[in-house]
Amino acid sequence: MGQPRDRCGSDRIFEHPFLSLRRDHFRGPTGTDEKLAYLIEIADWVNIVAFDASEQVLLVSQYRYGTRSVTLEIPGGAIDAGETPLAAARRELLEETGFEADEWRQVGVVEPNPAIQGNRCTTFVARRLRRKAEFDADEIDQIGFIPLSELRRKIREGEVQHALVIAAVHFALEALDGDGT
Repeated sequence: MGQPRDRCGSDRIFEHPFLSLRRDHFRGPTGTDEKLAYLIEIADWVNIVAFDASEQVLLVSQYRYGTRSVTLEIPGGAIDAGETPLAAARRELLEETGFEADEWRQVGVVEPNPAIQGNRCTTFVARRLRRKAEFDADEIDQIGFIPLSELRRKIREGEVQHALVIAAVHFALEALDGDGT
């Protein structure tokens, strides 16, 4: 088993409201050699697997600069300072899709990339959706509903490749199986 490392210094290299980059100095496993690690500090996130009355999943498509492509995803986003994961999930669902949900259930938490990030992504299942407002067209290109079986096919065939979305769908399926649905 690996052992925790003693940090013996830290420098902030870059700071931005969305993220910062930190360089940590730490002792290696022998305790004598000094190593460096570069870490991205970023807020915790939420993902929402939202179902309408006919048990179809709400999806969003949006342009992603990292892959320079339009991706098919579930609603989600960053947790603001002082906000709980549930409050962030409710806010993100409304902002991104214009929907609110009456029923919420936390179904899982993942660490997106523990090698270089310390944040977490919490997944919620939302049910009993109702339209409250228009979605944020500056952020989201399109929203729509598809059957869960179709989403599973899209994941299997590589049409959905966002790792956090795939993890969220896994958590939702596990929760649904546990409910006997």
